Amino acid sequence: MIDGPVEGWLLEVEVMMRVSMRKLLNATLLGLKGAKREKWVSDFPGQLLITAGQMVWTPNPKPYAISSKPKTLKPEPSTLNQKP
Repeated sequence: MIDGPVEGWLLEVEVMMRVSMRKLLNATLLGLKGAKREKWVSDFPGQLLITAGQMVWTPNPKPYAISSKPKTLKPEPSTLNQKP
């Protein structure tokens, strides 16, 4: 049974949620370094995957931004003459 003011136990719930998310995010980051991407994606929740991916990319985005020339999408020549 819950006893005391609502604010008090809700604060405890919030603290435990943060602790849990921190543990899961750390596990997600460690999983990124050691596993194949397909396994990593299937092992962790999507929001944590997005957050971990952004954390890894953000500290040093310059090599990603300048490493390749922008590419334009061109249709395959064999599909240009086909009618839908």
